[in-house]
Amino acid sequence: MNSRIANIPDSCLTSASDSPNGKRNFRRMTHQVGTIFKALASALKRLRAVLLGLGAVAVLSTCGIPNYFYLGYNYINITTYSQSATEQSYPTANVSFRVTDPKQLQKCRYCPSVCLFYFLDNGSLYQNNKSKIISDFSSKFGAESNKGSLFNAENGVISGVIDKFSPSDDSSVSISVYPLGFANGRVAQRPLYHVSMPVDAEGKPLTDTIKFQISYDAANCRLVLRYPMNPGDGEDMWFEEELARAGGEKSFLDIRNATDFASYKRDNPDLDAVKDSKLIKINIMAALCASQGTFDNIYWSRLSDLDNVAVFDL
Repeated sequence: MNSRIANIPDSCLTSASDSPNGKRNFRRMTHQVGTIFKALASALKRLRAVLLGLGAVAVLSTCGIPNYFYLGYNYINITTYSQSATEQSYPTANVSFRVTDPKQLQKCRYCPSVCLFYFLDNGSLYQNNKSKIISDFSSKFGAESNKGSLFNAENGVISGVIDKFSPSDDSSVSISVYPLGFANGRVAQRPLYHVSMPVDAEGKPLTDTIKFQISYDAANCRLVLRYPMNPGDGEDMWFEEELARAGGEKSFLDIRNATDFASYKRDNPDLDAVKDSKLIKINIMAALCASQGTFDNIYWSRLSDLDNVAVFDL
């Protein structure tokens, strides 16, 4: 053995951990190392959660979660009443569509709106086939679903027939449903269509109700739409527009002025269901549409017959 090692006392060759102080220091150091490892593990766990969250945000921003506008039938209250003609006024249909789901309304910009449709006949065809017209509208345009569709027209403009069929009991008759248009040339297109809720400068609804009147001036064959531009406007301040046939291309007066009705009818398919030119009825229907805002779908309500208050004798 090396002489220098041989001369060292045995107590000096004892491990530091064998002494009382050494054992305490060793335990303290072991505890500190364990605490550090636990802290690191906790930090790594939190970091993993953050990274997973960031990854989820990245995926959502890329793919997105669909945000739908949807109203069940019970969330649209339609109120109607009619006014008979007087010396000072024309027969009038008063209509309001009230949306009772404020959370859905908050998603809308420049809508929801009401779109108007018409069907010409001699009276009974409309009443006998109304349920078929309403059913066709639902199946074609996805009414009361989160998967509604637009009309087959550029930019949502509607001018052509939206439904055409023959009654089950008479295949020789063709029922054709068209959108109403405006006589002044204004285009009925989404999101405003014929009449919409009053909105603020950002297009947000100022109320939950769409109000309007449809009047018919039989002497001049003028179908007139009136509605408020602001929620508090009295009826004397309502905006007025004349409605026209076939999406705005033709007037109702043209029918009365036709010298050869049979020939005129052949060139105007919205008259397919009319047999007697002297007893023509204008049957008006309406549907609520939401098509612009912080949602990803097109929404249509079911087609409403407006309780038959908007049926006028041409």
